[in-house]
Formats: sequence, C-alpha cells, structure tokens
Amino acid sequence: MKRIALFIGLTMVFSTMNAQDNSSMQGSTETIAVLSMDSRGINIDNIAMGNLVRLELEKTQRYEVMDKYDVAHEMEQAGIDASKCFGKNQLVEAGGILKAQNMLTGSVEKFGDKIIYTLRLIDVEEERIEKTTVIEFVFQIEDIQTMTELTIKDLLDIEYDQMAYDMLANFERPITNDRTSLSLDGPRFGVQFLEGRLGERVSDSRENGGLGMAVPMTSVFGYQWETQYISRGEFQALFEFIPTINAIETGTPSFSLTILHGMRYDGWELGFGPAFRVMKLGQGYFDDNNRWTLANEVPDGSNYELVTNFDARGDVKLNTGLIVAVGKTFRNSYINVPVNLYWSPSPQLESNIIGLVVGFNIANSPVRKTPN
Repeated sequence: MKRIALFIGLTMVFSTMNAQDNSSMQGSTETIAVLSMDSRGINIDNIAMGNLVRLELEKTQRYEVMDKYDVAHEMEQAGIDASKCFGKNQLVEAGGILKAQNMLTGSVEKFGDKIIYTLRLIDVEEERIEKTTVIEFVFQIEDIQTMTELTIKDLLDIEYDQMAYDMLANFERPITNDRTSLSLDGPRFGVQFLEGRLGERVSDSRENGGLGMAVPMTSVFGYQWETQYISRGEFQALFEFIPTINAIETGTPSFSLTILHGMRYDGWELGFGPAFRVMKLGQGYFDDNNRWTLANEVPDGSNYELVTNFDARGDVKLNTGLIVAVGKTFRNSYINVPVNLYWSPSPQLESNIIGLVVGFNIANSPVRKTPN
C-alpha cells in the first residue's frame, strides 16, 4: 500500500509540474501576424503568398499566429490595404491595431533564372526590424512551398532539411566577361610533319607519284570557328570547326575539315575529334625494296598486299582520321595568340601526322592583368 501511495504521489507531482510548464510556455508564446508578401514575377498574388507563409509559420509552433480572417477584418475596419502593406512603419501601425507583438513580411521575386526570397521579422513594441533573411533559389515555382519552409526555418534558426536546401539554393555563379570568357575565332597557320608510310610517299619522286620533298613537312593554312555551350568564369566547353588547305607549296594541295570537342581553362586547351581529308590516293603495294608501285602494275603471280596511300597520280578521295590537340593561348592587351600542337593517327595510311599551328584573334576589350 505504501508503494502504491508513493507512486500516486509522484505521478501527481510530475503532472502538476508538466501542467505548470505548459501553462508557462503558453503564457510566453508571442503573437505574430502576417498580412501579405510582395510577390513579383511569379503567378501567386500577394495575399496568397502571405497565406502560404502563415501556414508554414504555424507549423513551427514558435508563435501564436493570428487568424487570417481576423487580420483581414481588422485591416478592413482600419482602412489598410493588406496586399500593399510592406514597409516597417506601416507594419508597426498595423501591429498596434492587431495588438500583435510581432509582424512578418517580405518578398518573393523572380530575378533571371532564380527566385530571391526575403523575410523580415518586425518587433512591434520596439518598432524595429528584429531579423532579416535572404535566400536565392533556383527558379522552380512548383517547389515554392518548400522554399517558404526553408526560409522561415532559416529566419527562426530552426533545423531544416539540408538536402532540400542544397537542391534548391542558387549558389553564386562565377562572373563571365571579356576578360574571362575567351573566344578564339580567327585564322590559323603552321606546319605538319608526316610520319610513316605517308611521309615516305610525299618524299618519293614525282615520277613515282610522290612530291619529291626532302623533308616530309607541309604547310597548313586555315580558319577556326567555335561555339561555346558552357562558359563559367575561365572555363569553357566548346566545339571547334577548322577547315584547312595543306601542302599548298607542293602544287598538289589537300583539304581537310576538323571538328574538335574541347575544353578550355585559363588559356589552356584540350580537344579531340574527327578529321575529314580530301586528298589524292591510289591503290598499290610496296615491293621488297620498299618501292611504291600502283596496283595496275602488279606483276602476274605476285602475292603483294594492296594498300591505299598518297599518290599524286591517283583520284581525289576522302580519308578520315582522329585528331587530339593541346594548346595554350597567350594574351596581351587586345591580342590573343593561340598555339596548338596536334597528333592525328591514320591507321589506314599506316602513318601519323603531327602538327603545330598558331593563330591570332582580336579581343573585344583589352585584357587587364590581375595584381598578385
């Protein structure tokens, strides 16, 4: 019996203490009113946006939120347009009429491809803005309620869903201007070295379909056009289109079109892509003495393997290959000078083409060096 009496006594004590705590909490809960929100560029009016803020504020249970109908009635009686009441002095006056200790207001504005959400908590008695929070979100109007929840919790220092915040918050983007965004449209010129069977063919005599070159090296003249699909600060991702005419000094020029998919950062560049070459090709074989002979001159009964390679006596045909290029752009005032080294393997011709090209480009504005 004593144990039962003790248990009942303790239960009554804890119940009384809990009731006192609840009463104390209820007595200390401050009142707050929301009139409306200044919404711009979104398909939600000021009053509806204010109702959404009021809903999410009530969920926090931090304040005794005044009923929207009571607020609307009091504002109508006082002749105050709640849909246009955003200034601190106006809200302090409205708070006095409503007998609210705090007022909450702010704005939701579309700016470019983001939503700027601002909330201001106003202390009516002190007639001051107690706290302000501003968050930039990506423009996803279907998530406006989640944005409202996150902004209110940030204002009131309540823990929120970090993952949702990371997915919706619009973080600062790097500045892009003429000093950071680099466009290198312009002429190109240089030389290329022909290695392997192709080099042997152009070094061969003209009587045997070659070009009689002492060194298998030819000129390159062209023009580069580029289009950037990503440009963030000093980083760009782009496509480059480079038509060229090669070996013009030999009297038997070839033409090529290179399409590079590349990326550029701080003047350094890496790209790769296909190359389409239009050149004179013939079918033949290399004999035991490594001498080139056309296919129509193959001796009867021989078992030489026929291959395709350069021959000035042949027909104009299309040859394809891959190009990998690296480069660096040197910048000085208005002038950009790109320097590129490239390598193009050609298994069809059992060859490699290695080239160096230089270009120039006039910038839209002078490049200013940033102090260290």
